Amino acid sequence: MGLSLVPKSVMKIIGKFLSNAAVFEKFLLSSTSEASKEFLKSPKGFDQLLCVQVLGLVGCQLADSIPEPLGICIQLRELRLDYNQLSGNIPDALGNCIQLQTLSLSYNKLIGSIPDSLSKCTKLMVLYLNWNNLEGEIPKGLGNCINLKRLLLHNNKLKGSIPESLGNCIQLEYLDLSRNELKGEIPNNLGKCIHLKELRLSFNQLSGSIPESLGNCTKMEKLVLCSNKLSGEIPKDLGKCIHLKELILSFNQLSGNIPKLLGKCIELRELYLQGNKLSVPEGAPLSGNGRMYYDSMREAKYFLKCLYWQ
Repeated sequence: MGLSLVPKSVMKIIGKFLSNAAVFEKFLLSSTSEASKEFLKSPKGFDQLLCVQVLGLVGCQLADSIPEPLGICIQLRELRLDYNQLSGNIPDALGNCIQLQTLSLSYNKLIGSIPDSLSKCTKLMVLYLNWNNLEGEIPKGLGNCINLKRLLLHNNKLKGSIPESLGNCIQLEYLDLSRNELKGEIPNNLGKCIHLKELRLSFNQLSGSIPESLGNCTKMEKLVLCSNKLSGEIPKDLGKCIHLKELILSFNQLSGNIPKLLGKCIELRELYLQGNKLSVPEGAPLSGNGRMYYDSMREAKYFLKCLYWQ
């Protein structure tokens, strides 16, 4: 039996509902329900949700911390608390929910670090913690979550380096760590994530070269590394990523020639290379402001044609 929505009409009988909630596999409250605001304050409610597999309180204007008792809901497969005003730390107890496949806490006001205990949730496929105020380092233990397909941690205040262990998450399709305070090099191990479609690491303080191994990610559609401190040449093996639609490497310290093999990326519609020390291919057009900035497929294609035949 499933429950898809709790309307306003049940506000006055929420206590009675919670006493029978154990029979439900799904428990989702609407953004208009005042009952949702009281739910997280009710310890009794968690005792009655031991069999719940999907718990969603999205856009409910919740303004409290995430309760530790959620950790006893060990059958949870999906926990979605996005678009609220939740504050405080992410509870360590969530690591007890080892059946979790989706954990989405984005667009809140969460602080503190990402709990190491989440590394016990090895069935996680989706982890969204973006748009919070999280600090500290990205836990190396996330590399144990080898089923991860989507990892979004952007728009936080995360520090330290990108863990090499993320290369163990070979099912990754979307990885976004942009707009943090990350330093160090881009791990070569990310080249093991051959299913990557989007890799976004922009607006950090990353240094070193772009790993040649990213050329193994031949399904890549969007590679966004702008506004870092990356140096060296653009790897020629990126030309193997023939499905690239966006290649944004602007405002780094890249130098040398642009690889001819990039001319094979005929699906490119956004190519931003300005703000580097790259050599312009002979005969290649520059955008109106004299920079290598192409935001249409027509412009990018002409540039790549010049590049390939230089």
